[in-house]
Amino acid sequence: MKKCSSCRQLLSYAVVSLLSISGTLFMMSYKTELNISSYQSDNTVDRFSLSYRAFAQTSSNNTQRTLTVNSKEIKQPNSTSKLIIHNKPPTHTEVIIASKTPSKPYLSEQEMRYRAAKIRERCLPRRKDSQRITTNQYIATKVGLHKVSYAYYPIAKCGWTTWVYVMFANAGKPEQPASEKFKWGWGSPYGDAKMDKISRISDTQRYKERLLFVRNPWDRLVSAYKNKAVEGPYSLWLHRPCKWLKEDMPTLTFQQFTQCIVDRVTRVQDLSSQTAARLLDIHWTPQYWSALPCETNYTLVGHFDHIGEDMGAAIQILQINATLKHKNKSQTKQEETLAYWYNQLSHNIKVSLQKIYQLDFEIFGFNSTIPG
Repeated sequence: MKKCSSCRQLLSYAVVSLLSISGTLFMMSYKTELNISSYQSDNTVDRFSLSYRAFAQTSSNNTQRTLTVNSKEIKQPNSTSKLIIHNKPPTHTEVIIASKTPSKPYLSEQEMRYRAAKIRERCLPRRKDSQRITTNQYIATKVGLHKVSYAYYPIAKCGWTTWVYVMFANAGKPEQPASEKFKWGWGSPYGDAKMDKISRISDTQRYKERLLFVRNPWDRLVSAYKNKAVEGPYSLWLHRPCKWLKEDMPTLTFQQFTQCIVDRVTRVQDLSSQTAARLLDIHWTPQYWSALPCETNYTLVGHFDHIGEDMGAAIQILQINATLKHKNKSQTKQEETLAYWYNQLSHNIKVSLQKIYQLDFEIFGFNSTIPG
């Protein structure tokens, strides 16, 4: 039987086939295949579409009969149930789907600490090189003004703006975390939120928690494109990533945007190096070279895929008095999957991007497979 990976390990099943031919039962060998193409769960009910194929070969004449049933939706309660799939006589097939084990809830704190531990493990081969870097820039709590001390590294397009609002809300200033000019950057008046900036990596060890949020590089790059090149004038004003940009030009295509990123670093031999990263804007520079995870001993690492749960958990762990509100969110149309965007790019651009973000995939554990 071919197991279906899309069930997210929430489904166990067994298939029992019984085929009768013209009223006479032969000794048969069976091959069954169950593919589940879509899956939804609300903890008590499973709904999924399946394609089931049963192959039966008689021992008498080696003839093969095939039954195919497509796109059946099954409502599966917690007790064992049976789906009887009837084909025209003389063939019928019975599929037994075992009772569901209720899905485990997503435990943010447990997941965030596990990710941090896995990052430390993946960083072991790079430890010798990482010892040469001693400084970075972090936002950290002022001594004695917070219930739980923590240092935070803000990565652009990974919830930075949202967490800025959290910090200022905790200081009693939820509506105006900073001036319009600087609210998304290092220029924000973090002192007003009772926060300091620290630059020595070794100093982060003085804080109880070290917080980081990361994002799938493929997804983050699309978000940066939409937010900076399509929805706002950032790319036009600063000529990034394309130096030839002028204000009267039409909006960059995703192909042009990514081509300019690749062109910026082509003269660097190692596209995944810090040298290459320094040539890129903070909104699309590799997260590895921004946050320095192999130098900074992060204790809580949130994923953008679970940004609501993970930020909510961080608020509780750090005992912050704030309500989470997602800020600076890019607009996404239903048809705009990652494949939609990356199918627009040439093979060479996609391979170059894969190399640029190699350490993000390797250290943070994201899938490096090119979408599409």
